[in-house]
Amino acid sequence: MNRLVELRKIMAGNGFDAWLVPSTDPHQSEYLPDYWKRRAFLTGFSGSAGDAVILMDKAGLWTDSRYFIQAETELEGTGIELHRLMTPGVISISDYLLANLKPGSVVGFDSEIMLEDACSELGATLLKGGISLKPSRENIIDSIWEGRPDFPDSTIFPLGIEFTGESAEARLTKIRGFIAQNNASAMIFAGLDEIAWITNLRGSDIDYNPFFISYLIVTPDNAFLYTGINKVSEETWKTVGNLVEFQPYYQFYEDLESLFEKNAKVLMDRNFLTVRISGHLKNNARAIAVDSPVPLWRSLKNETELEGMRKSHVRDGVALVRFFKWLYESLENGVRITEYEASNKIDEFRSQMPLSHGPSFETISAFGPHGAIVHYTSTPETDVDIKKDGIFLLDSGGQYSDGTTDITRTVVIGTPTSHEKTMFTAVLAGHIDLARAVFPEGTSGKQLDTLARKPLWDMGLNYGHGTGHGVGMFSGVHEGPQAISFYRCRGVAMQKGMITTNEPGYYEPGKFGIRIENVYETVVNRPADEKASAFLGFKNLTWFPIDNKLIDYSLLSEVQADWVKQYNRQCVEILKDHLSEDELKWLENYIVNVL
Repeated sequence: MNRLVELRKIMAGNGFDAWLVPSTDPHQSEYLPDYWKRRAFLTGFSGSAGDAVILMDKAGLWTDSRYFIQAETELEGTGIELHRLMTPGVISISDYLLANLKPGSVVGFDSEIMLEDACSELGATLLKGGISLKPSRENIIDSIWEGRPDFPDSTIFPLGIEFTGESAEARLTKIRGFIAQNNASAMIFAGLDEIAWITNLRGSDIDYNPFFISYLIVTPDNAFLYTGINKVSEETWKTVGNLVEFQPYYQFYEDLESLFEKNAKVLMDRNFLTVRISGHLKNNARAIAVDSPVPLWRSLKNETELEGMRKSHVRDGVALVRFFKWLYESLENGVRITEYEASNKIDEFRSQMPLSHGPSFETISAFGPHGAIVHYTSTPETDVDIKKDGIFLLDSGGQYSDGTTDITRTVVIGTPTSHEKTMFTAVLAGHIDLARAVFPEGTSGKQLDTLARKPLWDMGLNYGHGTGHGVGMFSGVHEGPQAISFYRCRGVAMQKGMITTNEPGYYEPGKFGIRIENVYETVVNRPADEKASAFLGFKNLTWFPIDNKLIDYSLLSEVQADWVKQYNRQCVEILKDHLSEDELKWLENYIVNVL
């Protein structure tokens, strides 16, 4: 692979025996702007999660089970070895370096994107083998990246209190209270989702995410927002100009050395404190790694945000009805429809909804074997026809001014096999059991996860991804701190007002994939009294029916079967006033027969 050859020449010239290529940017973003997609450029692997290590004579890439099949395909012929995380015998990155480098070797990394805690841990481990970890102010991949995309420069715009339910001034006051509680002089924010939430500002610097590239420093008396000055709209100046001082993006590092008094205590979330930020602060102030309070505050949606999420999901359901009506009727009329066309069509229907800001992630439109690739992306190169008889999986979502949506529906085109129905019903049973859960306050998503998995576990089967993730309000479709998963889950307690997905799945490589996903609001099921703490439960927000043709009702309990029938009827009741007569007739027929 020519890019690896070129990089190794640069490595040799800089005295590096290895170079670390994490899948991140200076803001630790899950989804990166094209400008920072260095790992994808270098390796050809396009998944959202995966770290690479380049040695002089070999290279490796580590990713999770969502991307195993995709990575196998995209890494073929590159000479890069795939290491499957959380599988028996997989070697860690640190052990890989120790096994393949000699004492005296130097491992290089970009100090702007690597976290201080991670580097301290890795450095201590490598030191045992006589290997040193050396930061670099320049990312050497950039020197071989011809035609690198431009730095993002989307316009920043305000999100009104009619959507947020809380002013930026109130949120900055909360931050200042946290600073005071910790006897600190300031707090630094690098997470783009946190900055968007605090300031009630949005942008489009990253595909599918309403964020803008920036840093934020909050002090007891001021707030400094580092971003592209040319990106700030007149409306934004008028809305928050009295609350924040806009500064050029790259002035951030200069100000780290000049803004604070000697030995000032400066707070920053440990998950964003990079080696470079820490290095600049050490010249003057003291960086104190903390857990930011913002993720939890943000996850507890206020009533305005909750109402917006409810309304946006109804509009999203209308888009889904129009899409599936179009899909089924087109196929019945002999029209050739491909995955790629279907992906573009659902995006088109969503774009027609009021308050739409586009998809909330890249649509997964997967037919047949492609459904087993958990995060499959249909392209003109991979595109196949959607046809009888097979399973079609559509995982999609939308961004709206008042909400963010995420839904997966697995449907059959034609007639399903007995095996397909059995597996779909097992996944559905798990979804229902989790959706119906009633649990005491203090219960974590990690504890709830087994409810969704048990029907598959009873069959000796499992799925490799989490069962649920938090969802933002016109923010990231993946939002913490809560999650329903026993994989690398912090065990955060579910609380009233949290918005979380429920998406168990089953995947047979080379055959099909099944996933059923709704978004749920955590609500109080029974208030606390003098005898017991409150019990919580879930309230559905997502409205599009489950495919009856894929359900083997003999495998469901009476309670589970009633849940499906009631849910499908509710979809009609919730959506009927928003549909045309023709659309409503189609939907009513769909929940009975599934065309």
